Amino acid sequence: MPHFHYMTIQDILWINQEITRKAEKFDFARLEEAVFYQYALGDNKGLAAQATRLLSGFLRMKPFDEGNEATALVACAAFVRLNGRALKLSPGDASAFLAMARGASFSLDSHLGEAPADEHLDAKAALSAALTEFGNVLTTAA
Repeated sequence: MPHFHYMTIQDILWINQEITRKAEKFDFARLEEAVFYQYALGDNKGLAAQATRLLSGFLRMKPFDEGNEATALVACAAFVRLNGRALKLSPGDASAFLAMARGASFSLDSHLGEAPADEHLDAKAALSAALTEFGNVLTTAA
């Protein structure tokens, strides 16, 4: 079983605050459940499957008053990057990508690429890299 690095509730709160530029109201129980979608303990099927669960679960839960789609995308990208891979998605394709992510048969497999070979990011660096790449894509999306 692979050993993954996971996003925390605090990481997700920080992402949302960076995207919306304010402290959004949120439902803690929904936020906790959305963040826990990244775990597949006992049923680990690999990074792509767990990142897919994080993205699609977060999109269903919508814990924040604003910025849920952008937060979900950045959180997914950071989770993937923290674990040595990269989300391959052009910023112009983000809306269509998120629409597909809401579907029942969506998978991130074809959207994962290799991160630079010499890269080893800690959580802060992975969050910053994902925010830089995708943070401005959907800042007004709910």
